[in-house]
Amino acid sequence: MRLVLPLIMVLALWSGDARAQGLGPTDRTISIAIVGGGISPTAKFADGSRFERGESVGLALTLWPTESIGFRASAIRARTGTNEVASPPLAGEDPTISQYSLDLIGEPPAPWLNQWGWSPYLLGGIGIKSYSFRSVDYLKRTSDFAAQLGGGVEYRLGRVGFQVEARGVFSPFKHLGYSESQRDLVYTAGLTLNL
Repeated sequence: MRLVLPLIMVLALWSGDARAQGLGPTDRTISIAIVGGGISPTAKFADGSRFERGESVGLALTLWPTESIGFRASAIRARTGTNEVASPPLAGEDPTISQYSLDLIGEPPAPWLNQWGWSPYLLGGIGIKSYSFRSVDYLKRTSDFAAQLGGGVEYRLGRVGFQVEARGVFSPFKHLGYSESQRDLVYTAGLTLNL
């Protein structure tokens, strides 16, 4: 935590210097995105059970200290189920998954795309992944550390845009008698507003 504040101050000073030289953002300092899509868990537990694909919705807020580097806070809520071979206590569950993350976003230079309004980006970050179970009385909600990597592309038409994104989310799952790693593919599309 002691390193976060100096890092933010250095980036703020650097972005201020970049703006003074004409290298900073010309059209946005904040982006808001409303997205929807799906989640596709790829990990199987040792007994053959696994979480099924489900739908997701989310909201993200990105601060852009420079034209190509942003800091994003996002929240995604997804609903999934379990496959037919799941054994108790996982059998019959359709948990709600909530993921909260802080990401660093970078937009690599792509003038051949930018001239047409397209902006590709890469992201990486950390966060919390929570499960809310329906029928497991002693474990209604549990949270795990999560890391993610991904990328996407945004098409901007003035201040409004449309984005498509895919990210891999990696987290442990040490609940209900399981001790496994979870790998999820989260894919979304949605509208952006650049201010």
